[in-house]
Order: sequence, then structure tokens, then C-alpha cells
Amino acid sequence: DHGMNDAQAAVALKTLHILLVEDNAVNQQVAAGFLRHLGQNVKIANDGFEAISAFEKDKFDLILMDMQMPNLDGIEATRRIRALPDGQAVSIIAMTANASEDDRRLCHEAGMTGFETKPVTMPKLRDIIARTEQIVDPGQMASVKAAPPERDSEFDTLYEQRRAELIEALPRVARQFLR
Repeated sequence: DHGMNDAQAAVALKTLHILLVEDNAVNQQVAAGFLRHLGQNVKIANDGFEAISAFEKDKFDLILMDMQMPNLDGIEATRRIRALPDGQAVSIIAMTANASEDDRRLCHEAGMTGFETKPVTMPKLRDIIARTEQIVDPGQMASVKAAPPERDSEFDTLYEQRRAELIEALPRVARQFLR
């Protein structure tokens, strides 16, 4: 990233409207926190059905799709989104802990644009956003850029609480491992 800090990198990124599809609450908080830190608009869906519903109601530049979820998994949700009007236009990136060739093939066959392994990190998300910017039509981008990122104060409070708890717990956990 050529020595840019997170704040500089966030300024360099365009603001995208991102749908985060993830069933795990901790993963949701971490990824959404990173995305908001990078200046992105984020909406969260808990499973494939919620993702399809959100996509039908709103326009997204990027969907980050967990593969394994209850009710409707990421592969089937992607197939169904691709079949909808505008479903071919959106970038859909698989986010998964399973990085096998079979998983990559399944994602590709379902119509996913890309594939990223978990854990989600700020540099990985920055790269995905930068790659997506190049795909999104500049005319579409203007309307997205005009809307300021939504702030979810309840999320921000929870995020800070979790962060403080983790920082507080680190020395205790480290001592257990060093025994």
C-alpha cells in the first residue's frame, strides 16, 4: 500500500454501497467496522434470503457473500441474485474460511466475481473495494458518492465495547498460552 495509513487509504477509496452477507455476529461486526473505517456504506444481511431481499430493494456496488450460512447459502443466493434484473451488474465476492479448489469452482460456476479467504482484514477489504471501483460504471458511482456513509450508533457502541473487552482480555489469554 506504499506507506499509506488507513485514513489516507480511506480518502483514496470511493464510497461504495456494500451488502455484507454473513451469519456470524462477530464476523459481521469486524467486517462492517473495517468497511465503515474505510468510508464505505454497509448494509448487513444474516443469510442468503435476507441478501436477496435487500438486493431487490436497494442498489449495491458490491456484495461480500459468506459461503456457508443457514437457511440459504452463499452459492444459491448468488445464483438467485444473478437471475434478477441488475443481478449481472453487481460484483459478488465469496468470503470463506474454506479455500479449496472445489469451493473456488463452485463460486465461479454460481457467478461470483471473486473469492477471498477469511479471516477478513482491512488490507483485503481495501483491495476488494479498489478492484470493485474499477468495475463500477462512473455514472453509477456519482449517485453513490453523494450519500454520506450511514452511521449506526448502536453498532459503533457495540464495536467499541467488543474492542475494549478484547483488549482487556488479551493479557489474560496470552498468559494462558505462555504457561
